[in-house]
Amino acid sequence: MFSRTFLSICIFSVLLLNRSLTTTQIPVDPGVPVVVNLSPTEYQVNLTKFTCVIFYNNHAIGSCIIISKHFVVTTCRCLHKIAPGNTEVGWGEFRETLNAIVMSTSEITNIYRNPDCFKTNTLVNPTADIAVVQTGREIVEGLSVEYASLPLRNTRHAWCQEAKRSMLLSNFRINHQVATTLSEAIWIVKTSIVRPRICLKLLGKDNFDMKDNICASYFHVGSFDRSCQMDYGSVLTRGQYVCGILAYKVNCGAAQSVASFVSIARHVSWIRNIVRDYSRGKEVV
Repeated sequence: MFSRTFLSICIFSVLLLNRSLTTTQIPVDPGVPVVVNLSPTEYQVNLTKFTCVIFYNNHAIGSCIIISKHFVVTTCRCLHKIAPGNTEVGWGEFRETLNAIVMSTSEITNIYRNPDCFKTNTLVNPTADIAVVQTGREIVEGLSVEYASLPLRNTRHAWCQEAKRSMLLSNFRINHQVATTLSEAIWIVKTSIVRPRICLKLLGKDNFDMKDNICASYFHVGSFDRSCQMDYGSVLTRGQYVCGILAYKVNCGAAQSVASFVSIARHVSWIRNIVRDYSRGKEVV
């Protein structure tokens, strides 16, 4: 189905750490709820049609979230030292004439990184690992594409952070070469919010902030990529709203392992200002 290939390009220190760890070395905690696959009925009801992919030199480097006609949200780390040239956003569209999902793409015209994204040249600030990307081509809503709903205001993310609250984690599976339907092309699992102290213990203070990050269980079973790099930028949702974007995990996780998420609520005003200013008021999120 998809001809694009995969390239490991996210922050090098993170990749080196991930590659050096085996499954048995992935940090786990017995207090972490397991990740659960959705039933076929749940899958159809909760299908997230706003997941997308970031490409650099025709290689997939991370996932993203479609928020409007010309704007998507992704992590800062996967765009580190990358300029708009030779970069694209890709998303799946159902083509009735082919009875299949095809990859549509648009060139990236601008990248707006959060000003607090990096602590140093290579060390990511876990609370601000987020960027807004502007596309040249319009991403049109339709049968297989929707715009994500952001939190209503720039509030604390307590409503997304209640312990043991069930959430959905998803992304567009660019490496699923035989997918012919949107259901096959999108990875979705049911995850649970985990107490922040557990993420701090398992991931460390350089990768998780007790006050401002969201902690959730994470395990990607059956991934086509051993490092699960495409899970960077995956979307964490509660109901119709986006709660977080996956910013740090270890490889593909394991039973009772966790991932750190940047809180969308913490940055929603910044995101809205970027979209408003650079669309000249034509787009609102």
